Amino acid sequence: MPKPREYTADDPLVIQIVEHRPGDWTIQPHPKYHAKMHGRLNDPDTPPPPGKVLKDRILDEWKGRNPKQPLPDFINPAHPEHIPIIIRQGEFVRFECDPPNDFEIFAEKNQLVDPDANAPLDPFGWNGLHQSVVKGGSIMASVLLPPVDGSGNPTGPCPKDQGFYKFRAVVDPNGAAIAVDPDGYCDG
Repeated sequence: MPKPREYTADDPLVIQIVEHRPGDWTIQPHPKYHAKMHGRLNDPDTPPPPGKVLKDRILDEWKGRNPKQPLPDFINPAHPEHIPIIIRQGEFVRFECDPPNDFEIFAEKNQLVDPDANAPLDPFGWNGLHQSVVKGGSIMASVLLPPVDGSGNPTGPCPKDQGFYKFRAVVDPNGAAIAVDPDGYCDG
């Protein structure tokens, strides 16, 4: 059974390309969502093996997919600045930049683990293309749903099958492009 969709077109999860310190940029949920994103790691997993939470599944999947580093950054205690971006199929997100700048946003399979060959290239259906946003603007995206049969049962691969995605942005403050690339996870 899918988990409830909490972020809608009317009330999306806001993800920011944000400058923490001069020249130090990252991609993370707006601060009002930090606690919720950390909390999602402790959500009971579905299907529920007794006592398992989403973080347990993420760690098991990461270890089982030929990881190129010991942990995803958003779980690694050595990287507390990496706030988890945990999205669910069917939810809506809005990308913006703080402070406002022109930016480009990409999403792709995280190459730090073996990709699921059949899963979508990105969770939004952008098919590997970047999305350009002008200064002060934002872009809304919906996380893809799996294809289903007449009974509503999934019939094909979906973003949850890949799970691990990399969000990349290019920000152009003062004419100097800066690449930013935090990790995210797509749950069901």
